[in-house]
Amino acid sequence: MKKIIISTSLILVSFFLPAQEKLNVPFSKIDSLFSPWTNNEKPGITVAVLNDGKLEYQNSWGLANIEHNLPIESNTVFLFPEMSEQVLSFCMLLLEERNELSLNDPLTKYLDFVPSSFKQIKLKQLLHHTSAATDLKPLQRMSTWSKKDDLSQKAISTLLQCDYSIQNQGSESYRFNRSGLKFLQLVLEEVTQLSFKEFVEKEVFLPLGMTNSYIKSDRTPIANVARGYQANQGEFYPEYAKINSMICDPLYTTAKDILKWVDNFWRSKIGSPAIWKKMDRNVEENNVPVKTKNQSQFIGQHRYWDYRGLPKYYQIGMANGYAAKVVRYPSQDLAVVVLGNFSTYNGHLATICSSYYLENYFKENTSKGQNPAVKSLHASKLKAFEGSYWDYKDEALAQIELVDDTLRFSQAKYNWNTNILPIGNQEFVVEGRSTKLKFNPNKEGEELKLFLSNGPISFSKRKSMGKDLNNLEDYKGFYFLSELWSMLALDVKDNQLVLKNSDGLEVYFNASSRDEFVSNNSVYSRIIFLRDSKNKVNGLKVYNRDLKGIEYKISTHNNESI
Repeated sequence: MKKIIISTSLILVSFFLPAQEKLNVPFSKIDSLFSPWTNNEKPGITVAVLNDGKLEYQNSWGLANIEHNLPIESNTVFLFPEMSEQVLSFCMLLLEERNELSLNDPLTKYLDFVPSSFKQIKLKQLLHHTSAATDLKPLQRMSTWSKKDDLSQKAISTLLQCDYSIQNQGSESYRFNRSGLKFLQLVLEEVTQLSFKEFVEKEVFLPLGMTNSYIKSDRTPIANVARGYQANQGEFYPEYAKINSMICDPLYTTAKDILKWVDNFWRSKIGSPAIWKKMDRNVEENNVPVKTKNQSQFIGQHRYWDYRGLPKYYQIGMANGYAAKVVRYPSQDLAVVVLGNFSTYNGHLATICSSYYLENYFKENTSKGQNPAVKSLHASKLKAFEGSYWDYKDEALAQIELVDDTLRFSQAKYNWNTNILPIGNQEFVVEGRSTKLKFNPNKEGEELKLFLSNGPISFSKRKSMGKDLNNLEDYKGFYFLSELWSMLALDVKDNQLVLKNSDGLEVYFNASSRDEFVSNNSVYSRIIFLRDSKNKVNGLKVYNRDLKGIEYKISTHNNESI
């Protein structure tokens, strides 16, 4: 007879380990979390919890419509910005599984209005955000169609041609591209001969019983929909949802319906389990999975965060007076959704609510909030780091200023205006955070690296400009981009270069180097002037986060007007 020997040490270890089980959460605890939203005279919020495949909790507070004093109820419908992109991803994988298309097919196989230069772009690249094209919204804002919501195929084709001609062909680098997903929607409609709305109703909403969910492709009213609001000086103003032909048709839904969708990640009722597993895979860049970051880098278009040692997958959106977030913990079979009709971020509430259930799973970081020891540096040394720094990848400006013997770091993109403290001769930490900054002197000048959770961002220090280096009068005139019928006027006001477009927008620039100027505007972030063989200015190039080097030619007519 074999003897079974059980180690007493193992028994003791397992006895003292905390049981990894979800906690039973009193509903009153969740109610108290949302107590700031119980004012029934303003826009509100709805929350629902899916635990082990069951709708465990649902509640709502506030008004769906202030003007008519209508409360938010369990069947109140909200816009969930960007969520339709996840639904679209599922639909594309479903069509591939049915052999109705291949993700290795070129885009031009299905869309005849797309320029021939797009023939090398495959559907997979659009799904994985590795096509050479970028979002078309910035180009639209520079074009004659800047104020139109619904563009014709001809207009979109023109934007595509202009965009693609300046991109880095052959590169498969990841760069999130919402317009690429819109093209996939158009492919779906071509393959199925159904609108995206009709296909989703048939293949998703009906089989899942999502009776209060809608894909909105036109201005047809939706029943029981909450109105989105913006706040201004304590007053709430309705914001009307616009149709945007550059992105996927949006999803309007309820908290209960969203959880019916999310439950498929554990218990697939539509599509095969393989599809849902694929949705949770990272997108690929040159056939290599992209490292997980806090971005939409999954085939299912959702995001990832390491929340206290647990993988948290989530989808988030804010637009048109709505805010929404759904969080999902794959290994714990738990999901929480929050939907609101007030354009204030509410996603943290979904995460806090989920934490009530998961306390036994969390790995506490004992070093959390503890920064390296701060070093004392003389003000003269700190002053050497002062200046303006430019991020040439995202075309964004950062400023560092010495205030009361402490360096102050400001950066508009991340909405930062904070102190940075020295922890070395060239290294700093953001006060109250673990984010670090490092200065690296090199041959070309000073480089600043900002270390975020998404990876490092490099800034180059702008050199001090001499007053006479650029004669601003040289740049005055009208500049024309024929492909987009776009005109810019450059003028000088108060010794500063000013750009004006046809929408009346005025952008003020500061000199960065000879013929180069930068601003805080997201479309006209940086401009470089071009000169002919006689050293006369004959054009300019526009740079921003998404577009690099859109070229305008100087107009030869003196009587142009914007």
